[in-house]
Amino acid sequence: MTYYWKTDGDTYHLDKSCQLIPDNVETNPEWVVSNIQPTTKEQCNHCKNLD
Repeated sequence: MTYYWKTDGDTYHLDKSCQLIPDNVETNPEWVVSNIQPTTKEQCNHCKNLD
């Protein structure tokens, strides 16, 4: 599974189709793309609704 989060944010995203993830997330230095779930962030509400 892939996780996405903004470096200064408090939420993470699971679904790349989430409207809060920028199109250039893989190359955007303000975002992290990881296979490891962040333990200090909560799942985004938009992603929860997509599940």
